[in-house]
Amino acid sequence: MTKECATLPITPQDFIADLLIQKNTLTPRMLQKVREMLERLEPMLRNDFYDALMSDPLNKMRNGTITLAYFCGYFDIFYKKQLSHIIEQEYIAYKQNKPLRYGNKKTIMWLKSQPCFDESLDVKSHIREQVYKKAYALLGAINECGG
Repeated sequence: MTKECATLPITPQDFIADLLIQKNTLTPRMLQKVREMLERLEPMLRNDFYDALMSDPLNKMRNGTITLAYFCGYFDIFYKKQLSHIIEQEYIAYKQNKPLRYGNKKTIMWLKSQPCFDESLDVKSHIREQVYKKAYALLGAINECGG
């Protein structure tokens, strides 16, 4: 994949092919985990991740070797960006009284009954907790990365 193509959505397969061109220490098992992680990212965020990873001057200073820990450090940053977007979308759905994918309306109703309830803070906190719980449960590879 060339830099000029980075504006097109990069597939996990193309991303991995480019990783394998680089000097790396990725085993077949690690590559499977990388593939699973890449499939979790939205296509355009995957592009941003690709650009950041492939153009990082720190990587070049480390003799250009890509390790799983190095990859996971970057991945965690971009995955958290995606989760932040999901949290905002879920909060908007809550405000518009639409069905929630992550938040629990009964829990939110209970939160509303508490003294000093702050709708934005408390509801977003509940949604964030649920999103992170489900997201990281689905993505066991993050635990292997040490995140």
